[in-house]
Amino acid sequence: MGFAVGVLKWWEPPKVSGGIRKNPHHDWPKGVAVDDSEALLESYIQAAQSVGFVKCDTDDSEDGQEKITLYFTASGGKNFFQHATLHIGKNRCLSKLGRDSDIEHPTNGLDRVVFYGSERLHMKRDASLRPIPRSLVSPARYRSG
Repeated sequence: MGFAVGVLKWWEPPKVSGGIRKNPHHDWPKGVAVDDSEALLESYIQAAQSVGFVKCDTDDSEDGQEKITLYFTASGGKNFFQHATLHIGKNRCLSKLGRDSDIEHPTNGLDRVVFYGSERLHMKRDASLRPIPRSLVSPARYRSG
């Protein structure tokens, strides 16, 4: 999630067991509520909102706007966050797959990847709010347009 919103740290809610944080190297925005036992979509929406994103209807490109898509699964009346992508141009996205793998793919490139979730929520923010330049995210892969 951090990758998609322009934070060069792995974003994941704190996991605490017996008073000990199990993922101390992960980061999470201060003040964003989290359910320790589940990766609920609402927590990730709040995390994105903490850096200027708002919900929007589509992933269509808009001048001056940066867009992300949150992938999730719905089960038992709850929505579970699975993945986030950063839109880098018309029908193109960047994804972080694990610690070292950054890939560029078509906007619909994850549609058949079941473990990323079958549901999507789109968000946008003013591109000037990005904390780091896109060129630092994945310079070899980034193409504007």
